Amino acid sequence: MGVPTFYRWLSCRYPRVVVDVGPHHAADAVREREEALRKEEAQREEKRGDEEIKRLAEEQGRYDCLYLDMNGIIHPCCHSDDGLSPPSEDDMFKAIFLYVDRLVEIVQPRLLLYLAIDGVAPRAKMNQQRIRRFKAAKDIEEEQEAYEALKQQFIEEGRAVPNPKQKWDSNCITPGTPFMDRLARSLRYYIADRLASHPLFRNLQVVFSDANVPGEGEHKIVEFIREQRKLSHYPPNLRHVLHGADADLIMLGLATHEAHFFILREAVIERPPPPKEGLLDAAAAEGAAAGETVVHKREREDFEEAEEAMKRELEVKASWKPLQMIQLPVLREYIQHELCDNGRYNAERVIDDFVFLCFLCGNDFLPHLPHQSIQRGSIDSLLEVYVHLRPHVLTGYLTDGGRVDLKNLEAFLCAFAKVEDELIKRELTRKERLREKHAFEQQKLLGAAGALEERHIQQQPHWQKQETHPAGKEIQPRREGLPSNEEVARRLKMQLLGEEVSGELSSAHVEDASKEDASRKADAAASPPPPASTEAEDAAGAPSAASLASAGTAAHLVDADSAPLAKRMKNPEGAAKGVASRSRWEEDVDLFKARMQAALSGCREVDMHALLHEGVDSGVGCRTRDRWRVEYYQEKFHLGALEEVAPFAASVSEVYIRGLQWVLLYYFEGCSSFDWFFPFHYAPLAVDVWEAVRLINSRKAQRKRQLAAEGRDEEALEGAKDLFPPSRPLKPVEQLMAVLPPFSANCLPEAHAKTMLSPLSSIADFYPTKCKYDPNGKRYQWQWVVLLPFIDKRRLLAVSKQLEKTLSPEEQRRNRLSEAEMHVHESHPLAAEMQQLTAARGRGLRLDEEPEWQQTEDERKLPRGVVGEGHIMIADSSGGFGGRLFCIESAYTPGMRIDSPVGKLP
Repeated sequence: MGVPTFYRWLSCRYPRVVVDVGPHHAADAVREREEALRKEEAQREEKRGDEEIKRLAEEQGRYDCLYLDMNGIIHPCCHSDDGLSPPSEDDMFKAIFLYVDRLVEIVQPRLLLYLAIDGVAPRAKMNQQRIRRFKAAKDIEEEQEAYEALKQQFIEEGRAVPNPKQKWDSNCITPGTPFMDRLARSLRYYIADRLASHPLFRNLQVVFSDANVPGEGEHKIVEFIREQRKLSHYPPNLRHVLHGADADLIMLGLATHEAHFFILREAVIERPPPPKEGLLDAAAAEGAAAGETVVHKREREDFEEAEEAMKRELEVKASWKPLQMIQLPVLREYIQHELCDNGRYNAERVIDDFVFLCFLCGNDFLPHLPHQSIQRGSIDSLLEVYVHLRPHVLTGYLTDGGRVDLKNLEAFLCAFAKVEDELIKRELTRKERLREKHAFEQQKLLGAAGALEERHIQQQPHWQKQETHPAGKEIQPRREGLPSNEEVARRLKMQLLGEEVSGELSSAHVEDASKEDASRKADAAASPPPPASTEAEDAAGAPSAASLASAGTAAHLVDADSAPLAKRMKNPEGAAKGVASRSRWEEDVDLFKARMQAALSGCREVDMHALLHEGVDSGVGCRTRDRWRVEYYQEKFHLGALEEVAPFAASVSEVYIRGLQWVLLYYFEGCSSFDWFFPFHYAPLAVDVWEAVRLINSRKAQRKRQLAAEGRDEEALEGAKDLFPPSRPLKPVEQLMAVLPPFSANCLPEAHAKTMLSPLSSIADFYPTKCKYDPNGKRYQWQWVVLLPFIDKRRLLAVSKQLEKTLSPEEQRRNRLSEAEMHVHESHPLAAEMQQLTAARGRGLRLDEEPEWQQTEDERKLPRGVVGEGHIMIADSSGGFGGRLFCIESAYTPGMRIDSPVGKLP
């Protein structure tokens, strides 16, 4: 789900839910359980022996199953938050291997390890994936454009320009790309290697679900748990650990109703930047290499290669964040204590309602209701309304086994609509006060700017007030590294026309929004003006003595500890020339980075004046919810001035209610339809959703009365699943065409890439070259709404079917459907069964075979990537797990030599 701030809200409201996890967590858990058992022993009449207590502690303290949502590992191992990535794919894969090792060694599961990579997702999720990938591509393009513009400016100024950092396109972490195929092959090698060599893997069943198995990784994991829970021999007290950082893992864990479910995730911290390499050390290393003989070159290279590999591994481990465990059993106790009224209500039903209420504040499939924010206490408000209504107003629960109870939802939304009215009034009042405060601060700073300028003019030396130049001498433009005080005042005045201000005057608040001013701001903060000491610089237009003196008058704008210009640029006595030039180069690099950051910040945020005065989000002219509601629908949904808001809001709300039902089914039973999605960028208001629910319930009641009047039995009303016709997931390459931007066309087969990039293509409108953004009342770009057109599946498939004929055999293999794989060591009890598998009993699909898709009235399954009945697993051999085993051609067998697809690995 990735709901922002949900994890922070959870840990603050329920502080004992989250615990820190150390490297010896498994042993610590067993020890804590043993201590608890010994305390219980004092209250028991029938005493247990020491060995029995240790056995129970081991059994109850150890974890049985570890599930890894692999995309939460793949992304940070392949690219960091700042866009940097390891030097090669091999290094990325090794980093992934190391991290999986870390998690296995911390949790030490006894029975099962499940690795799940995201496959093709439902359309409702693909819309969000499409937005993320277009935004990622746009960020890279913006940085490239800023680099080229700044590079030209630095060349003109005679400064050193650092080489551009090639940002790795993270969009290739998408099902169906060559990268994901290579990663899957590498992970199969990793599993085989660890089963053969790592003691913690020896007794595990390792399930691997790659990107060719449809579904999001975490949902494939939970679907596996749901299927196991249906078996009669399923162990009810299994202890599950699911690793991942998304907030929806918490919802999924609660929805399983497992008694012992834990979420392992990285702590949210800020790390300091890595230390820079010492210049003298680098110069010494270069000198040593220059005096090297050929005899020792090979030995040195081998040593350096091993040293570099060890260094990379240490760097990878140093980048790891601390881990924390979300204890869902403790969270379940909190919910029961707060919402069950001392056992008056069914705990499992209340937990389901809790999950549903959290969905109303945000999820990956529906836009959140307007003015609902976890930071401002929306979940707390929803829970308060729920507790207040339940004793007398609600006749039951909001949900029932993954179905929304519309009668109780109507009563709940009726009360919550009143809360929404108060929230909107409060927000409109807050915006009005901010506008008043902003206007006051503008006037205050305008006066301060005038006084600053007047004081500077009065203090200016007479020789600087009027400069004379020899007749016929061309006046050179002044190249100052720092702006003068007049310039500061001028920019401040310009900014007051629209930029955000605060009560304290700083360099960040006196800059204009233009690139030139952003450049000057970074220049003043990061570097002195260029020196005027060499003939080359003089020829290039170095500053004159007068201009240097002028720059000196603005010295009070620089940090107090900044050295004078001559002292900063003078070579230290006895220092090597190479070191001094390297130092200056580093100054230019730091300045370049600062200017890049300033340029990018300017286009990735909106100023406060616009937020407070433009559009419906500013609340200008809106005193009530009714007035704001009309403007909201007209602006966000592009309604004409004469169009009626009420009927349109009703239609949008009815689709939104259907979306709430789809989301609930998705989390409790699995995907009911791969085709359904919410076809709007914005959500309706809660009051309109309430009205829509009321009309739906009214129509149902009228239908029942009509049937009773006709003397007919009440026919079965439309069920939850009947709202969503069954549909197949897209194939991997079709999905790539639906979510990738033109920037990432190289991830596609050649013919598909040409179609995506061609302006004459019949689906060219799916791939706009520019993304439209709506700040939607938010300041920073990552919070904005991206207004991408929705994909028309019918048109997309019509083109894709024709392009499938051009796929090579390798591309056809990447485009096929597959199933999860089971891997065990040859000593495992299940190995004997697996060695007896034959293609006659069941096998994987060949390239020329289409997947079988069997649907029943009660269950909706994914298309099968296998044929035949398969072999039923024996529970005694599998530790209580069940399922069917099928033979695959690529299966590893004992004694087989497996060559590493990753360089420098045996």
